[in-house]
Amino acid sequence: MLCTILNLKWYKTFQAKTFKRDYLQKIMTTRYLQHLKFSAFALSFAAFFAVFFSADATAQLTIPLPGRRTPSKPKSASELLKEEANKPQAANGDENESMLNDFLGFYSHGWLPTPFPAQSLFLFSSLAWMINDANQLTFSSLPRINKPFSPVNPYSSDDDRKPFPRGDSVRKGDYYNSEYDDVDIIYEIAMPIPAIVRVGVGYAYQRGVLFSKDRNINVLSPDNNGKLIPIQEIHTLDMQEHFLKGTLGVKIPVYGAFADMLDQRISSYYYLYLGAQAQYNVFNRAVQHAQIVPSDVSETRIRYGTRFDLNGEGIKNGTDTLQVWNAPMPTLNKLRIQPEVAFGWGLSGEVNAGQIQAGLAVMMELFATLPLQTVTSDAAWRQYIVGARVAIGWHRKL
Repeated sequence: MLCTILNLKWYKTFQAKTFKRDYLQKIMTTRYLQHLKFSAFALSFAAFFAVFFSADATAQLTIPLPGRRTPSKPKSASELLKEEANKPQAANGDENESMLNDFLGFYSHGWLPTPFPAQSLFLFSSLAWMINDANQLTFSSLPRINKPFSPVNPYSSDDDRKPFPRGDSVRKGDYYNSEYDDVDIIYEIAMPIPAIVRVGVGYAYQRGVLFSKDRNINVLSPDNNGKLIPIQEIHTLDMQEHFLKGTLGVKIPVYGAFADMLDQRISSYYYLYLGAQAQYNVFNRAVQHAQIVPSDVSETRIRYGTRFDLNGEGIKNGTDTLQVWNAPMPTLNKLRIQPEVAFGWGLSGEVNAGQIQAGLAVMMELFATLPLQTVTSDAAWRQYIVGARVAIGWHRKL
């Protein structure tokens, strides 16, 4: 009986322990699974949160976080320029302005725009005039004359400056005016600032003409009546020079636009050019004329009439009243530096179509050169050049 009671107690105790163990195991198993699931979910959410709000993802998605500075990648110059171009110009600005962002790679406009990287090459000749600053000049290397030289033309007409050759009744020869001609090759390259550097080489031809007039001369009348006829003695100095020259300067875009698009680029701008020319004289020729011209234009016997020598042979005047001789210029300044200033308009463009690249540049400008040296060292003769240039050249991006 005692054994039966003890066995019954042990059985109940064993059943209680087994039930408790199974119950605790069930509870622990359920909690463990829930804990594992929760931990996995938390880890997944934390990983997603870390990746989603990482520096790269935040920079790409640009999602602002309250109270936190959003990190971003540094922007390139092209991106900054595109943002500047897409800024609205007014509250009710053109909505199409934002479309520039779709195809515009480089854009600079307004005052002092920055040019896109490019180079241009021009071949042109200037249309220019020479201004002689040479009042009351005398030259130590020329024959002495009564009156000084000046740039004022004393002839009443150009035909009066042409002599009658011996035995001819038709005026022949050339009359002389100041001239300027040049041929230049210019290369330009754009800088990453509002500036375009210009360098070039070329050839220049200059012809400067000065005059001297003496009115205090009288000659006897060819009628042998003892009367005096007033005449003028006119001297003409004709200086021809040939130069090789170099050019260096900078173009400053003052106002305009430079645009680099998907398959083409174009620019249009006004500019100010500041530079200098260095010229070296490789050949020169100076000629001086002395000519008799009657003060009374109706009096033609002195210059164009016929006189007779002792043998009775008729000699036409105009042959012995005109003298021409070479004028040596040992004091000539062969090297001359000339600062140059110009204002102009430039247009350039380039189209890329597959393997074909076509670029074109146009230049139109008004210019003036200011001489630092005189033509000769013994006289204050300066030559200013003013004119215009129009050129079409080659253009290509860098």
